[in-house]
Amino acid sequence: MLRGMFRLGALLAGGLVALAVASALLVPILSLLTALLVTIIKLAFFLAVIYFIVKLISPDTADRALEKIRSKVRRVA
Repeated sequence: MLRGMFRLGALLAGGLVALAVASALLVPILSLLTALLVTIIKLAFFLAVIYFIVKLISPDTADRALEKIRSKVRRVA
């Protein structure tokens, strides 16, 4: 009985150590991915605002710029 309880305690302690190690490794990676996602969203919003301002001032220029971007994306893909 005592040996079984010791084994269960050792397994639980090992599980806690494994959980601590996994969280220590995953938290920085997840925070970096979250920061990257937020940066991409901010950049997309900023570029959309710039595009619509240019579109208000000169629709032809905005259409040409959008077509150049699309052609570059097609070339890469």
